[in-house]
Amino acid sequence: MCRWQYSIISWPEDTYATLNGLQKAFGSLYRGDMYPIVEAMSGYSQPNHTNIDLDNPYWSAKAHELRHMVGLPPNKSLSSHVECQFFAYLVAKHTLVFVDDETDLATVMPHCNIDATIDVNKRDICSDCRMMYHALRAFLAKRGVNFEVTFRCVLTQANEARVADMSYI
Repeated sequence: MCRWQYSIISWPEDTYATLNGLQKAFGSLYRGDMYPIVEAMSGYSQPNHTNIDLDNPYWSAKAHELRHMVGLPPNKSLSSHVECQFFAYLVAKHTLVFVDDETDLATVMPHCNIDATIDVNKRDICSDCRMMYHALRAFLAKRGVNFEVTFRCVLTQANEARVADMSYI
């Protein structure tokens, strides 16, 4: 089951920024102390942005591919959400889903558990990202992968932090 938390985290003042006239969401992915924290920005047209680890054209395309794999309709815009880019990153780095021929590898790869925290500078996780999360969990469960993500939402504007109301989930 998905875990939703109330949290106030410290984001830079200009986190919910306008870039080339477009408002962008930023996020961080935490996978435990053995892995580096990964930063991402929403969108699919801003590769190699300063201080952002994920190349959003690449990871948006992988998220688009993942949407198809889990049975959701294609949607380039939804695939560019920070959460979906992180889903694709987690799947690519911790499973064999994107491997063309996983039959030989699957026999030696242990069952894995993906337990991560995604912090985003938004008031809420949109219904499409929630749908993607639940479809992905079901898809991965059929492959022996336990996929758990904690979402922490914070919107920061003018030095004011607001905690997302996630109580309805």
